[in-house]
Amino acid sequence: AICSTRDNKSLFTASADGLLAKWDISLLKQRKATLEWYTCDHNLAVISIDACKTLDIIASGSLDGNISLRMISTGKFLDIICPLKALKEANYDIRFIRLSVRGYLIVILKSKDNIAQLTDHIAVYTINGELLCIKAVEEKVYALALEDSGYHFVTGGSSGRLLKYELLSLASDNLLEKIDGVLPGIENTFK
Repeated sequence: AICSTRDNKSLFTASADGLLAKWDISLLKQRKATLEWYTCDHNLAVISIDACKTLDIIASGSLDGNISLRMISTGKFLDIICPLKALKEANYDIRFIRLSVRGYLIVILKSKDNIAQLTDHIAVYTINGELLCIKAVEEKVYALALEDSGYHFVTGGSSGRLLKYELLSLASDNLLEKIDGVLPGIENTFK
């Protein structure tokens, strides 16, 4: 897995052995990259990472079922989140994670069992590890993008449609709400 900060000064790489590394790439035009720190928080492959410089947090999700949170600036360990405990099932893996500038962690959990037709789930956590909601989705999710505002995200999946979701007020029982099912101006032409 790989990601960079929005200012393209830091690059994060993660590998099959659970290693996460931060690289300074501010001098990449001069063909220079400097390793700033590295760590190994996971026992299995890291398959999704996301960095939010505003929050100074890097999140790494692994096939071991855990999401590790660290400070971007120093690499200091912050927390481990275990989203599979919320489902009480072993038939799921972390597929994607995204960090919102609003302090949310969006996690797509994918079913490992295609025969049982288990649905994928979206889980939303605070960066402090509090589970805010978990919902089954109507399809297998193959892509996840977060809008700059930090309040909306989009999934692409097996239906061939892009679905837009809104993170609502924390006081609401329905934190996660799908908006109209399809993004305006996008036709169902991705099949």
